[in-house]
Amino acid sequence: MGWNETPYQPGDGEHRASAKTADPIRDLESLSPLLLNPDLRSVVADSFSSEKWDIVEEIIAAAERLRDTTRWDDEELLRRLGCRVRSFDDFRAVELDRLQNCSAFLSLVNELTDVVGPVDQQREVVRVCVDLLEDRTAASAVDLRLLLVLEADQWSAAESMRLGEISRAARLVRSLAGATRSTERRTGAHPFAGAAAVHLSTPRIDLYVAREVAVLGVDVDDRITAHLGSCSACRDAVQTRAVQLRSMT
Repeated sequence: MGWNETPYQPGDGEHRASAKTADPIRDLESLSPLLLNPDLRSVVADSFSSEKWDIVEEIIAAAERLRDTTRWDDEELLRRLGCRVRSFDDFRAVELDRLQNCSAFLSLVNELTDVVGPVDQQREVVRVCVDLLEDRTAASAVDLRLLLVLEADQWSAAESMRLGEISRAARLVRSLAGATRSTERRTGAHPFAGAAAVHLSTPRIDLYVAREVAVLGVDVDDRITAHLGSCSACRDAVQTRAVQLRSMT
């Protein structure tokens, strides 16, 4: 499954309003004993309603999928997600809307790791998503998804992510978050007025020109090729950089 720009809706309904400001990392931390101890799941399952337990199972499955993608073990994954690993005695139930927010966050991270290249880039996606929540750039998983697909100059952070530009995607999200919370949003001023039209960083262009497909990832390399067919600014930048690199050899 690849990147899906449709807002995530767990179970049979939408997130409750409080999920928009919930902290999925802290709530995921509360569930860490369940993620680390499969035997505990059968012990506590009856303490959840069937609706809540369905979402807990979604969270467990999403965490296991992310573990397999990043090749971290369970404890390392939780730490990389910003969670302290809690003991059995620290386990507590989480309210339904907050469970939904946890599920939405892991679903989003899984979708984003699917669209980038080798495992080091997938791990970088995890780090960026956690940072964007922990520094309050995004208030929740729902907020982060919306910021990723919000367009400025007909471009979004999600599109940067698809080209492997993970750091650039994070910068775009932070710029948009600042713009949407300022008077510029109310007056309609464009948050990226005057921004450069080139969507690829010089290091990524260098990898593409050198045909370092194994570093870029096959899918990302293909997306860059397709992007160059429609973006003259990036195409010119790649051609110019190719000339520069040839002159340096």
